[in-house]
Amino acid sequence: MSMQPGLRGMRILTGFLFLAGLLCACASHQPDAESIRITTMEKQIARNEEVLADLSHRLSVMQFMVDSHERMLRTSASPASPGTPEKPLSAPQTIQTPQTSQVSPQDPGKLYELAFATLQNREYEKAATLFRQLADTYPEHTLADNALYWLGECHYARKDYRAAIQAFEEVLNRYPKGGKVPDALLKNAFSRISIGDKEGGRTVLRQLIRDYPFTDAAAKAEARLKTLF
Repeated sequence: MSMQPGLRGMRILTGFLFLAGLLCACASHQPDAESIRITTMEKQIARNEEVLADLSHRLSVMQFMVDSHERMLRTSASPASPGTPEKPLSAPQTIQTPQTSQVSPQDPGKLYELAFATLQNREYEKAATLFRQLADTYPEHTLADNALYWLGECHYARKDYRAAIQAFEEVLNRYPKGGKVPDALLKNAFSRISIGDKEGGRTVLRQLIRDYPFTDAAAKAEARLKTLF
C-alpha cells in the first residue's frame, strides 16, 4: 500500500527537524569547548607570568650582590698602608638589622650594605626605608641611583607594583645617564604588566630595546616580549 502524501510529508519534515536539532546541538557545544580552551590558555599564561616575575626578582637580588661585590673591590683598591691586611667583610647573612632609628646616616656605604643585608633577609619594608634614606640624604652619591633602583625592587617583591613603577621612573628622571637605567626600564615594564597594563609594558620594553640594544636588560626585554600576548 502506498504511503499517503500527507504522512510522507510529515516524516520528511520530522527528519529535517531532527537533523536541524543535531546541527544546533553541535554548534552550541563548539563555543563552550573553545571557551574552555581559551580560559585554560589564559590561566597558563598567568602562571607563566608569575614564574617569570619570581625568576626576575631572584636575578635582581643576584645582580644586587654583584653590584655590592664590585663596590667592595673598588673600595679595597684604594691606597692602604704597606703590610696592612684587608679587613674581611662579614657575610651579609650575619649582619643584624637594627631599627631604622639606630642607623647613622653619616656613611652612605654602610647604609647601602645594611640595606642590602635587610633585603637579603626579605625584610622588604625596612630595606625600602633604608634605600630611600640613602637616596634622599645623598642624592649626588654614586650609590644614589642604585638605592632608588633597589627601592623599586623592594616594592616589587612586596607586589606593590604601583609604588615600584614610581621608584623605577624616579631612577629615569633623576639619573637619566646612570648605569641602572636599563634595569629600571625593564622592571618598570614588568611592574606595568603585573597590574594589567600590558600595552604600557610593551611600550617600555620596546623603548629599552631601542635605547639600550646591547645590554642584558634588552635581551630580557626581547624574551619577555615574545611571551607577552
